[in-house]
Amino acid sequence: MDETKCAKCGTPAMSDAKFCESCGAPLVTGGVQPTQEPPAQPIVPPTQPQAQQPQQPMQGYQQPQAQHLSVPPYFRRARGVNIEGAPPMPHAVREVNPDEFDELVKGGMTVIDTRKPGAFAGSHIPGSLNIWLDGTSFFPGWVLGDQEPVALVTERPSDAAVAGTYLCRLGFDDVAAHLCSGMPDWRNRGKSTARLKTCSVDQLKNAVDRAAVTVLDVRDEPEWQKGHIKGATHLFFGHLKQRFDDIPRDKPLAIHCSWGGRASLAASILSGLGRSEEHTSELQSR
Repeated sequence: MDETKCAKCGTPAMSDAKFCESCGAPLVTGGVQPTQEPPAQPIVPPTQPQAQQPQQPMQGYQQPQAQHLSVPPYFRRARGVNIEGAPPMPHAVREVNPDEFDELVKGGMTVIDTRKPGAFAGSHIPGSLNIWLDGTSFFPGWVLGDQEPVALVTERPSDAAVAGTYLCRLGFDDVAAHLCSGMPDWRNRGKSTARLKTCSVDQLKNAVDRAAVTVLDVRDEPEWQKGHIKGATHLFFGHLKQRFDDIPRDKPLAIHCSWGGRASLAASILSGLGRSEEHTSELQSR
């Protein structure tokens, strides 16, 4: 009778067992079978990493260049607010009637008109700044002083809450009032209004060809570098107050930007500085 043994260590085992109790290897009947060693694996020396070839840029691709970024003055104050935390958001902007609003204006209150440039050009409160509603999320940081109180004129009553939130996020927490009935009621009460001259692109080109105007480009430096109207004067709108004396005075101004929003803001800034009779603002469809 053949003996059942471990195929690895040779230990005898019961005939009905399948694995060795000593080493756990399979059992065989009829003698110890030679252990099959796995074939040796060839030793492969490590390969040297190949030097990577520099990637060639795609056709038509231009390497990004360092850009000049304009930093608004409120960033100095915002740095501390970001570290220490902002004050609580105001619950609502106080609504006032035209007579109350007029008293604020006469007292020197800064007025921000959040209507679109075309509506502002047609009629606005003298001395007000035109910053369209979406623009109040950023542009007040260029034109308002620290802790400067403001009052709002809007297209719709609900816009006051939006503008107030944007201003608060920039650190301008003192939104004193909102003209609840808007410009129609202001005009109906016989309050003082002002207008802003506008011109189309074709009208502007005709005036430039006749050398009848000075084109004032109020876009940022990178935009100016990409392309501008030949013969134009470049002065970023955020620097108008500081460089007011650098603005040419020999011809009327045609204030230019990308679509009309910053041009209207620039014109309203210059109007407040006493040059309202000279301004025209180029308005384009967005």
